[in-house]
Amino acid sequence: MLRTLFNTIYHAKTYSFPAFLVLLFTGGCDFMLERKEEKIEEKIAIARYDRLLYEYVSAHSVVAWQKMNTDYTRITRLLIEDILQLGSVMEPSINQQLISYFNDSVLIQLFDDVEEKYRNLDFLEKQLAGSFRQLKKEIPSLTVPRIYTQVSALNESIIVEDSLIGISLDKYMGRDYPLYRDYYYDYQCRTMTPDRIAPDCLSFYLQYEYPFGFMTRPSLLNVILYFGKIHYIVSRVLGYSSMEEELGYTPEEIKWCRKNKNLVWERMVARGHLRSTDPMIVRSYTRPSPQPVHFSGEEAPPFIGIWMGTRIIESYMKNNRKVTFRQLLEDKDYLRILHESGFSTALDH
Repeated sequence: MLRTLFNTIYHAKTYSFPAFLVLLFTGGCDFMLERKEEKIEEKIAIARYDRLLYEYVSAHSVVAWQKMNTDYTRITRLLIEDILQLGSVMEPSINQQLISYFNDSVLIQLFDDVEEKYRNLDFLEKQLAGSFRQLKKEIPSLTVPRIYTQVSALNESIIVEDSLIGISLDKYMGRDYPLYRDYYYDYQCRTMTPDRIAPDCLSFYLQYEYPFGFMTRPSLLNVILYFGKIHYIVSRVLGYSSMEEELGYTPEEIKWCRKNKNLVWERMVARGHLRSTDPMIVRSYTRPSPQPVHFSGEEAPPFIGIWMGTRIIESYMKNNRKVTFRQLLEDKDYLRILHESGFSTALDH
């Protein structure tokens, strides 16, 4: 069963998230690698399902349709039933419904633009292979997923299901891609760039493998430290120079964060926001919005709460150098993590 995460952008397994958290954030196929716990693959081969799909919808290729239903059975089911919601793959006319859905000049152009921009995915395969290799060393039980690309007609960005990651390339065409202007605000387009594919894949796969867990109304502290753990690890395995870079911040936003780190923390504590379970407060700190959080009249970068969470986790890991990635991901005692991070004295005031 799938459940939507991050502004209906991502699919993942059913999380034990309270309903409001599902609205907060902007996520075994028969075709690629065998599941091998004992070996770290030297290379990740990304299956170009987007090309096969285009072959079918543009040329009505019987061969392509047969391959979609034999070599890519699970992926085709996800696309038809969960992403496009056209009906059951068992319906006799479902293939014609799929053709009709994509029989649109805008969507055909979208396919062409994706092919033009992503003729080669060597850069992404190299990034993901290296990062999963490092994750596998840190967490030996972690399954290296099978990865494929698709065009989802702007419905999805990242699909995560058991040992499977799907990348919708049409959601990573660059913030200035003309078609986006008709459907998205600029604050949403900032994350729809090629350089966000690898961190998004890793982030959502780790969330799938290590879900938040059941909390009826989690506090802001719990939320920012959970996502702080995820982004801290992604930053490390992808070799980002800073947490801010991993979050996609601009140089100006990085400068603002470092200048105002103490101010942000003090205000979060003084206003009682860390203990707050108010969905509106949690969203304001953890989700990009046309009305961002302000401090002393200045607009804070998006995800400012998650950024603070990464800083707390980074401090915690420096104070607890024997803690492994797996132990960090499994640890849900967020108040203890805060106290052992060195940030706790401010919270106690």
